[in-house]
Amino acid sequence: HYSTRNSDHQVCYELRGQQTNVWCVAASVQMVLDFYRYEYDQVRVAAELGLGTPSSPTGLPYANDALVVTVLERLSSNALDATMYTTNPFSRFVSEINANRPLVSFVPGHSRTVVGYSETRWLLLTATDRGLTVFDPWPPNAGVVTRWENFDATTYRRTFTAQVTLA
Repeated sequence: HYSTRNSDHQVCYELRGQQTNVWCVAASVQMVLDFYRYEYDQVRVAAELGLGTPSSPTGLPYANDALVVTVLERLSSNALDATMYTTNPFSRFVSEINANRPLVSFVPGHSRTVVGYSETRWLLLTATDRGLTVFDPWPPNAGVVTRWENFDATTYRRTFTAQVTLA
């Protein structure tokens, strides 16, 4: 286990349900931090992102997307080097996942993490099916794992990567 919570994990990666209807970004950042062994509760992550409190939560405005980078770096004491991307080719997902680094993925109005991919090439049809494994913090307090999200049918607004900085 990557944390002391045994109730909601998958092998090598843990699903976190968002604690409010609008804290998908906080839950996504929490999942990535947990992966790197930085154990913060979602209330703390939400506070760092400026998302209010459990009794008065807010979502992350599009204009504040870059806060994800700031918070990943701050809560890891700059041991993580985070980057935000506005273009999201399939190759980025492949290279990050092959390097054993989950990504935070923003789709319109929602945030989740991506931890796996599949790519099937159909020789006779000259077609390729490309999919992603998504750990989605919705629904609240539960979340769901999507084993195959059609990459070519989904709009990816932003992605965020984080890697360990070597001193």
